[in-house]
Amino acid sequence: MYDLLGKAFAYRKTKIWEKLWDDQIFAVRHSDGSTGYVCIMGRAGLCQALAVYPGTEGLDSMRRVNSCPEDAPEQVEFEAAMTQDCVSCSFVEKNLLRKSELEEIRAYCSEHGINLRGKNAWPQLERKEPYHMPWTIREESDKIHLGEALDACVDLAGKLKGPEADDFSFPEGLGPGTVVPMAVVLPDGSFRWETTALPKSRAVRYRTAVPFDKKLAAEVLDAEESGDTWMCDVVLSPGAVLDEDEDEKALENGTAEPELAPFFPLAQLILRGDGRMSAHLCDQGDRYDEFFLDSALADMIDYGRPAEIVVRNRRTRNMFRKLADDMGIRLTMTEDCPEMDDLVHNFFSEFGAGEVTDDESGASGTDVAALAEMIENTRDFSDFADEEFLTLCLAAAAFHINLSKQQSQKLENELRKRFGETGN
Repeated sequence: MYDLLGKAFAYRKTKIWEKLWDDQIFAVRHSDGSTGYVCIMGRAGLCQALAVYPGTEGLDSMRRVNSCPEDAPEQVEFEAAMTQDCVSCSFVEKNLLRKSELEEIRAYCSEHGINLRGKNAWPQLERKEPYHMPWTIREESDKIHLGEALDACVDLAGKLKGPEADDFSFPEGLGPGTVVPMAVVLPDGSFRWETTALPKSRAVRYRTAVPFDKKLAAEVLDAEESGDTWMCDVVLSPGAVLDEDEDEKALENGTAEPELAPFFPLAQLILRGDGRMSAHLCDQGDRYDEFFLDSALADMIDYGRPAEIVVRNRRTRNMFRKLADDMGIRLTMTEDCPEMDDLVHNFFSEFGAGEVTDDESGASGTDVAALAEMIENTRDFSDFADEEFLTLCLAAAAFHINLSKQQSQKLENELRKRFGETGN
């Protein structure tokens, strides 16, 4: 990463962010033939950063962030931010760096006689993968792409003579067909500047799911209809989860941090007509919809088949569409759902609030050991408010906390008493 740190410091000297807004992007035709889209951030004074988004999928992830309205619900804004696909170089405060990053930067600065002073002086190089926390860059291709983007910015800065980017044609906006500058990397590492049109966005398609557990689906079909109305939403959980295998592997190898980034599981929230709710967390990747369908079916076994399911977006609608058709359940999609708004808000407020810094990895996340100890030593869960108790249950499921048999039964009994069954 030494080479990238040198390029990062060279980029910072240009102060190119003082001439470009973050929607004035340019493309890079990389040395491997792929195309990246470069966004320079910092003119508004909130940060100093550069990100290169690979291909159309990366560009679409940038578009989602830029098109997110200021008054967007917190879960929509969070998912747009956490589904970015890019490699980035940001200049941050020292306390935001992981231990491994800090050690490498200090070694580089000592070797090159650099004294870092002032606000946001420390470079942070990260890979941002959809549904994962920003993490250390591992892939060699990502390092090459970020390095070429940083070099292109230095080259571009030398061509922008005035206070604005008037020397180049930088249209504002990221719409399909918009013509933007493109730096073509030549064999000797220099650049030839051309233009290119931004590609069309790829349509987001959600498949129509079918239950994985066919036997369970047959039981629900024969079950009594409750006449109830359920409200359901699937959101990205704000609590990042570290894969247990990766955690153990890091400890065995004595490394500073796990190789793979912590991920954000999806959460299915179901609010029944009696005001009680069920919550299910899933890290099943592309098969999350089957897992959530089976979880909803298990709820129907316990509480009866609802007459109607109300959803708020296409993802959740498509997940339930075939099931609803097969079972005669009315499926309604509406954005006007204040009860679910409150539930999601409480979920984000409570479940996303317990972030600490892990002393060993330096990564932001939930202190699982302390949480497990607190749950294990709690004598009476009835003292917790519903939102607080729900947070404990969701965390215990998400972080695979192993409790004693007695304490696990106590937690389950309280869960049934308040909310009924929940998924794993």
